[in-house]
Amino acid sequence: MKLQLALLALGFACAALAAPTIDPNIPKSLSEKDSVTVFVTFKNDQTASIRDKIKHQSFLSRTSRIQSLYNALKSHADETQKDVLAFLNQYQSANSIWVHQLWVTNKIIVKNADSSLIAQLSTMSEIDEIIEEKIFPMNRPIESTETAPREGEQWGVALIDAPSVWEEGNRGNGSVVANIDTGVRGTHEALRDGLRPINNWFDPSLRTRVPTDDDGHGTHTMGTICGRTKGIGVAPGAQWIACRGCPSSCPQSALEACGQFIVCPTDVDGNNPRCDLAPNVVSNSWSGGQDDPWYDPYIDAWLTAGIGATFSAGNTGPGCHTVRSPGDSIVGPISVGSTTVNDEVSSFSSVGPSIRFRRFKPDISAPGTNVYSSVQDSDTAYDTYSGTSMACPHVAGLSALLYSVKSDLSINQVRDLLIAGAQQTKSTGGTCGDINDTQFPNYHVGHGRISARVSIDELKRMIGG
Repeated sequence: MKLQLALLALGFACAALAAPTIDPNIPKSLSEKDSVTVFVTFKNDQTASIRDKIKHQSFLSRTSRIQSLYNALKSHADETQKDVLAFLNQYQSANSIWVHQLWVTNKIIVKNADSSLIAQLSTMSEIDEIIEEKIFPMNRPIESTETAPREGEQWGVALIDAPSVWEEGNRGNGSVVANIDTGVRGTHEALRDGLRPINNWFDPSLRTRVPTDDDGHGTHTMGTICGRTKGIGVAPGAQWIACRGCPSSCPQSALEACGQFIVCPTDVDGNNPRCDLAPNVVSNSWSGGQDDPWYDPYIDAWLTAGIGATFSAGNTGPGCHTVRSPGDSIVGPISVGSTTVNDEVSSFSSVGPSIRFRRFKPDISAPGTNVYSSVQDSDTAYDTYSGTSMACPHVAGLSALLYSVKSDLSINQVRDLLIAGAQQTKSTGGTCGDINDTQFPNYHVGHGRISARVSIDELKRMIGG
């Protein structure tokens, strides 16, 4: 270990003369354990300008847009990273590291990096920074004391009037939904028939080969989006894919690898990306910190690609300025607050405005208290959870119903349709940012609680149907 730390110190000396900046947390971590997971970033990064260029171009289809985005970002990453990747791939053949290229953000994830490897990387002048990954906590379900519906009743699906949309033949067929969560029990009776046959699963941390969930949170959220039994899913005809961003906690490396998977889904080994198989919408029931832009490049890539992005607002309410990142991002994801069976804001639901930019968050709200859905305990297991984690998938499911009517809806059109359908909730007497919760939009529920019926009717008017 002394030799390794000496090599690391030598690397710091070289770094002072050359380019890379090394995260000061790395030496401390390596004094306590043998290896760390790091991100390698690069100078001359052009990913933001590439995304901006794609945004301002016209394409014949969403697939051609995403493929062009992929081609430009991948080419840029390959050129920028070629010498470092060649070194890491050679190093990997003799050592137990795991290397994963992030072309979306021009980074490389390196797992099991020891002090010797860090020292060698610190001599490579094209590297900008070597940063240790962060670990984010899971959004655990909340113990709710608020009025509960009857046991086994998915009241939220009924309240947003999704069944009346199903009666017209729209069950989300033709749409593809995704979540980044604890995983999904792919054999569950509510979900197994909706799993897309190919490029449907990626587990960056544990590298499981089939959709798996040791927690239940991700199985629950996916059930709310598109579960096919017991009336639990908003869009029961949609297909689904998933990425395991939170195997227990939520490691930054897994969340970023999942962010890339959503743009062009890969096989289970993270290879063979298919940009033509990108989902219509991705649901994210996780958060960490406030006004933290670290995930913005992935959200921006999704939106540039025409992939809807929904995030739970967080469970740190009812105080003002409690909305969480990435839901408070300035890039433009849809942040979702939670409501109760009585159509009031849930007591735990995080509230805006955002601290730094005073943004109007959440954007919208959905049922999140005492939501009944599938869980991982068995193929026939269900349970009732509460949290903005449970509200967010209702919005993703409604988005799938909208895409089922018109597959080429733009991100802004979907947002406008969700807002057009928003119903005013009952006041609980809250005031934030000098706006009380009798005014809409407000900082407690945003524009209001979603309605599948009203949003679909608005879409029909828009297209003349």
